[in-house]
Amino acid sequence: MIAISYRREDSLPTAGRLYDRLQAKFGKENVFMDFDSIPPGMDFREQIKQMIERSKLVIAIIGPHWLGEQPDASRRIDNPADFVRLEIAYALERGIPVIPVLVNNTPMPPAEKLPQEIEGLAFRNALTLDTGIDFHHHADRLITGIGKAIDLAPRSRGPRKVPEPAASAANRWPLRKIVTRSAAILLAAALLALAVRYVATHKPQPAKQVATTSTSTTPPLIVKPPVEQSSPPQLAVEQPKPVVEQSSQPQITNATRLDFASISKEHPYVNSLGMKFVPVPGIKVLFSIWDTRVRDFQTCVQATGYLLSGIDVMKVVKAENGGYTWKWELDKNASWEQPGFPQSPEHPVVGVSWDDAWTFCSWLTQKERKEGKIGSGQEYRLPTDDEWTAAVGETKYPWGDEWPAPKNAGNFLDERAAAKLGGPKDRWRHAPVDDGYAGTSPVGRFIPNRFALYDMGGNVLQWCQDWYRREMNPEMILTSYPELKNDRGGRACRVLRGSAWDNCDPERLLSSFHWCATTHFRGTDAGFRCVLGEIASTKDEKSSAALESLSPSAPNDTSGQKLTKVFVKKYGFSVLLPTEFFPDAALQLADANTDRLVSVNGCFRVAFNVSSGDVKKAYDNCIAEFRKEANNGTIDYKVLKETWFVVSGDSHTTGYYTKGVKRGEDIVVMQLEYTGDACNITDAMLTEMSHKFDGK
Repeated sequence: MIAISYRREDSLPTAGRLYDRLQAKFGKENVFMDFDSIPPGMDFREQIKQMIERSKLVIAIIGPHWLGEQPDASRRIDNPADFVRLEIAYALERGIPVIPVLVNNTPMPPAEKLPQEIEGLAFRNALTLDTGIDFHHHADRLITGIGKAIDLAPRSRGPRKVPEPAASAANRWPLRKIVTRSAAILLAAALLALAVRYVATHKPQPAKQVATTSTSTTPPLIVKPPVEQSSPPQLAVEQPKPVVEQSSQPQITNATRLDFASISKEHPYVNSLGMKFVPVPGIKVLFSIWDTRVRDFQTCVQATGYLLSGIDVMKVVKAENGGYTWKWELDKNASWEQPGFPQSPEHPVVGVSWDDAWTFCSWLTQKERKEGKIGSGQEYRLPTDDEWTAAVGETKYPWGDEWPAPKNAGNFLDERAAAKLGGPKDRWRHAPVDDGYAGTSPVGRFIPNRFALYDMGGNVLQWCQDWYRREMNPEMILTSYPELKNDRGGRACRVLRGSAWDNCDPERLLSSFHWCATTHFRGTDAGFRCVLGEIASTKDEKSSAALESLSPSAPNDTSGQKLTKVFVKKYGFSVLLPTEFFPDAALQLADANTDRLVSVNGCFRVAFNVSSGDVKKAYDNCIAEFRKEANNGTIDYKVLKETWFVVSGDSHTTGYYTKGVKRGEDIVVMQLEYTGDACNITDAMLTEMSHKFDGK
């Protein structure tokens, strides 16, 4: 057995990706990685010891935080009861081979920085495992090394051979010949009799034309028709049967559409995660009655391996004038799981960006289509700004027109929260009502509005689908918050509505207030609420006619992966996208409001935009944005030409690829991000997508 040793907060996504590769090669029963799933009440030292003793080899995944540095300057590796330390120590003590695997550019810890019983790890020959575009190449090299270290052969992908029944050497082959010949004679006689009967009792019939209809622009699945009991057996000389087209992607059930008319405030729709949705008068979508919870988002992360690293935390700092102000700082050690205040599974998830929210909605859509809970023309998404406005109601504040907020109106900045944020006690104009929470509160704890929606004011800000434009806010708001005046052409930031646990100013709590942030912003007061609606239909002939599949055997060979040409209605050009990752791309991009997609498994994201200016400026901006958003990740490839540019690189577990093309006075840009082992993107596929992206 192969045991994978890793530290959860250091390299869980990488360990999961590697586990998938190893169990595919050596068999699931031969790979083990869940040391931390020891049953309650058991001595974990003895359990770890037993698992290591059963192993032929241990893989130690070492990332940048493998030593387990803590805020108080201590290290988890120095604790004699540390799981990782015990795993390595038991393996070295018993002479079991240990292969250190260094994630990305992580250096091997020197012996002097390791506890004495695991100092030997520093002298083991290590392999590098890149989590970007070279992941599979490095994993293949590791698999080869494992094969040399132990005699556990990779699992064969071919058919298993069933051993022959035992027989003596003298009579084995004659017996087989007799049986085979007898069976052949009987089969031939039966087929001949059936053929004679069929010809005598049936007249030739013209071939039936089967009409097919489809509301989707994706090619229909070809399936075998059911065989009627009265149908005669088909002979080998008849028409060939239809072929069942196989796919590695689970097929999405084209379920009966969810009947929105049957759903009411008293009888909400409850989805597979337990989220409840109700109608709002005047709009055609169902609103979740509360913000997306920690447990909802956690289900998505566990199912997809989606990785989030670091969130933006608000800090109170001294201003130049001697007073105090606040600013957002990236905390790489914080996360949506540990935002700096207690969060239960029923709290709203925070520290999630617009991109993260979009990924969740896309994953949930594909999940429930596959399960047959919603139809292929229905989807989960973020609300538009107009939809959110309708849902909050027509009153001055989400709770009504009076100020201050009455008791149980919502979770706003009170004395508890002000004390947590720090600074002078009088710095914060905190709300006069103590709501009982210094951070977020569990969803559904305060009074809902008349549409049965909770926390439309307070608890967390809510991402919306729209780009922010300054005219969304009245002049009074722009005067109080001058940073909202610069919308950078309406293509820089996304809208955030509502208010949060750290807001108490009357302007911020207005129903009409619009905040904004970049799509990558992950604030400790930012969450999201889903809506469930119909995908907008279109009669645009160009958007439906511009669809074609490229066969792997054609000149556009992508090593077995199909690409589909899809028209992006919003910007008026066509692109190639991987069919198995984006099966509904044609329908989604036919919506004039859509400029980005997330793959069905959540690992592949694509976005499009158009900017003005020259190619060199767009190229420089792309590099600067990459270095900022990817936390100074590595740029592997970049090229600048007169009419186009390409920038490619990786950051930790995410690969990036951007191409810009000059089209008239504009620059058309395609941005790709891919994360996780499920995102098996070949170089041939990326090359073909890039070559065919010409802005037309």
